[in-house]
Amino acid sequence: MLTGGRLDTSDVQKVIGNIDASLDAWNSAFNEVGGSLKKFYGTMPFTSQGGVYKKRWARLDTTYASRKAKKFPGKNILVASGRMSRGFQFQSSSKQVTITNKDPNFKFHQLGTSKMPQRVMMLIDKQRKEAIAKTMGESLQKKVSKA
Repeated sequence: MLTGGRLDTSDVQKVIGNIDASLDAWNSAFNEVGGSLKKFYGTMPFTSQGGVYKKRWARLDTTYASRKAKKFPGKNILVASGRMSRGFQFQSSSKQVTITNKDPNFKFHQLGTSKMPQRVMMLIDKQRKEAIAKTMGESLQKKVSKA
């Protein structure tokens, strides 16, 4: 790559060209981010009842809480069948990752309604941003070192 002991513009252009081409393909990094977030969203918000985001979920309405305790004894808020916590899925490509939840009731709990308080399960908070940045940074380092 370097010719002699000096840096030649053609050498720099080759390196930049190699890096530039590899920057179009982030498949493995986005796949890793998606898998990590899917696992996190399917466990931590549910076990901490929102505490992981420093905003615990509102208590259940007393009537519903009584019914739920009989039908699903010992289960936390938003955990009955486990369908919602298992419903997270992701799809990644070379340019993005999309995370969704296939449970049809997810959006009502995530956003809240006029009759139901919001119970956030999916949030890109500071810790998730840092983890994503670390994954993407490590991927960039690999790309640069291969160029």
